[in-house]
Amino acid sequence: MDKPKLLNLPNALTVMRIMMIPAFVWLYFRLPGKRWVTLIVYVSAALTDLADGYIARRLNQITWFGKLFDPLADKLMTASMLICLVYSGEIAWWPLAVFVAKEGYMVWGAWFLLKRKDYVVKSDRIGKAATFGFVLSTCLIFPWHGSKAVSDAGRALLYLALALSIAAAIHYTLDAVKNRSSMRAS
Repeated sequence: MDKPKLLNLPNALTVMRIMMIPAFVWLYFRLPGKRWVTLIVYVSAALTDLADGYIARRLNQITWFGKLFDPLADKLMTASMLICLVYSGEIAWWPLAVFVAKEGYMVWGAWFLLKRKDYVVKSDRIGKAATFGFVLSTCLIFPWHGSKAVSDAGRALLYLALALSIAAAIHYTLDAVKNRSSMRAS
């Protein structure tokens, strides 16, 4: 079986998602009266995340680039959304701080594992649920609807997504320790 090419549709979608980040931030601050336009960019980025993973697995186009940059694109987009929401007063600063600290830990851990054992952490159900929670919660908090009840529900969901994210980090850590121990034993 041939190795997938670096330049393929899933990787192109990942690059497109990374390029959407500055567009999203620019639109957020330049079109405050038309936040729905900005929300469309954000939701489009989330949908490309679903599409690139599905296509990569379905067409066997999984590459080292996708393994590293797909999750990075997701985290950068989520962080950008959280920064915008903090800046505009929609959420407190601490969810952003928790998110950045957790992701910093994950990036450090992933870099360490990749350097030491050529091991890439794969997302699992907890991590996917956390990502879905972040997307849904930030869409509910996002200032496009004018409903306090919807925003409050989004904040509650954001706290759940943060908890799931931390649980996923613990799970990934335990899995990496287990895999490292089994690599030493063999």
